[in-house]
Amino acid sequence: DDNDILIGLFKGKKLVGFNEMLEVIWEVNLGLNFVGFDFDKNKKNRFLLFDNENHFAIYQFERSGLEKPTPVLEQVNLATNSSIVDVQWDIHLQDYILIMLEKELFYFNLEAENVVQIIERSIVSSSFSFIIQLPKYHQKIMVCHKNGTISIYKSSEQELLYLLESDFKIAGITSGLVSPYNYDNVIFVHNKIGLLLFSLNLMKIINIDPLYPSDVISYDS
Repeated sequence: DDNDILIGLFKGKKLVGFNEMLEVIWEVNLGLNFVGFDFDKNKKNRFLLFDNENHFAIYQFERSGLEKPTPVLEQVNLATNSSIVDVQWDIHLQDYILIMLEKELFYFNLEAENVVQIIERSIVSSSFSFIIQLPKYHQKIMVCHKNGTISIYKSSEQELLYLLESDFKIAGITSGLVSPYNYDNVIFVHNKIGLLLFSLNLMKIINIDPLYPSDVISYDS
């Protein structure tokens, strides 16, 4: 689409679209207080919204971003007492969504509208913080924990469950993403140091770019 729009998620259950002049072009009143959203990397006309309880929703643009999005699934309620930590469209599997709870990870299949557990609570030692998907490694998922542990899980050969392949600890990590220039590297934001460049091949930090003072808590490419 040639139309560039900015989408804002506001308190008060409202999603707002802006044009290049930052003029409001549409508003959508939402049923819940969503706290985050993620665009589908495979079908860029749709996105999901999630709250910090156990709900998420899926919306799509019919033709262009200049028209307000319509719901595909207006509200999905997860049958769990745990709260959602992170939700992302899977970058490898079309129509699949990764749902992270405190100590569990699930796949949600959009077509079947069912949930399948892929990381079990029994193998998780510390609460999850966020997901980092690895474009080069479709069988692996990187998961960051609240205690600073960073784990790499790999899908087993015979079933959908993912098993722990390796982990390491870097206390103070607040966010991270795979480098858009080299899929073998992950960029982490450290709350006291700044930017850390981590090599998936060497499984260690290979570069540090200090930022003082470092008030960054999140970024994207």
